[in-house]
Amino acid sequence: MISKQTKHYRNNKIYFKMYNIINKDRILDEHKEYYKNNKEKWKNQQKSKEVDRKAGKKYRVKQKILVINHYGGKCVCCGETNLVFLTIDHINNNGSTHRKEIGSNLARWIIKNQYPIGFQVLCWNCNLGKHLNNGICPHTFNEDWEYEL
Repeated sequence: MISKQTKHYRNNKIYFKMYNIINKDRILDEHKEYYKNNKEKWKNQQKSKEVDRKAGKKYRVKQKILVINHYGGKCVCCGETNLVFLTIDHINNNGSTHRKEIGSNLARWIIKNQYPIGFQVLCWNCNLGKHLNNGICPHTFNEDWEYEL
């Protein structure tokens, strides 16, 4: 059963969508007028957004460094140590379902959950190779193995 709040939200959403379609030109004119009258304020807001983006990226990189260092600091397959090439891998190949459960920031989740087991550091090449080869990195192939296309 749908609650009254949900029905009200859906009705408002439809109403505002229609309102925006019908009044598109007027709304656009209002936005242009606001920008013209508040140019400095708008520019400061854009600068603030850029500063926030840079601070957020710096924070995410720090989190990634913490997590990668905790799990060994290098690719467990080939030994790559350059941070740009390293990523966190789900050992059990369940990364897709796990990311759907937790959202996009894996490093934040790992730190919040006190570095659980089940993760390893791989470089992007080994991680993609593992994905394409049913969980086995190409570096570990024996010469007797046949590769199927």
